[in-house]
Amino acid sequence: PDQSSHLRQFFEAAGYTEQGFVAALGTVEPPLPHLRSLPRLLHVTREPTTFNTLARWFLAGLPVDAGRARENTPDWFRGACLESGLLRSEGEALVPTSLLVPSGNFLVAADLYQRLLSTTNFDHVLTINPAARLLLDFTIRRPARSTLDLCAGCGIQALAASPHSEAVVATDLN
Repeated sequence: PDQSSHLRQFFEAAGYTEQGFVAALGTVEPPLPHLRSLPRLLHVTREPTTFNTLARWFLAGLPVDAGRARENTPDWFRGACLESGLLRSEGEALVPTSLLVPSGNFLVAADLYQRLLSTTNFDHVLTINPAARLLLDFTIRRPARSTLDLCAGCGIQALAASPHSEAVVATDLN
């Protein structure tokens, strides 16, 4: 728990938040790098900064050269990501294994877009989509004994219900 809290603080300090996405990318909706927006995403994250390194890993799902990673992230962070499986070492690069998308006070994990395009992986966990964000904005938040999130996807609705629900169940089937 201490390490995960430390990781979360690092993401926030680097601006890897909804507000940081708006400042850097012009929108809270992450561009879908497997579509036509990859060149734009690469362009806006070209400078070697901590935010851009995190965005290339956890938003675009792209490898980052180990040298650039060392320049822009501390040793403890890379070590924690490698130990937890968020990153893996592949030659001279660090490669992400998941997407991490900020939503409110949460960092929501999902499978890489590259996995979605696979014809053999049918258990893909989708990231937050515009419809899920819209539903978040219109959901009434009040204390509840239990909350059920059907067709949960990445579970963002269940996460949003957790502060005001005694118990939350999220389920999905691909």
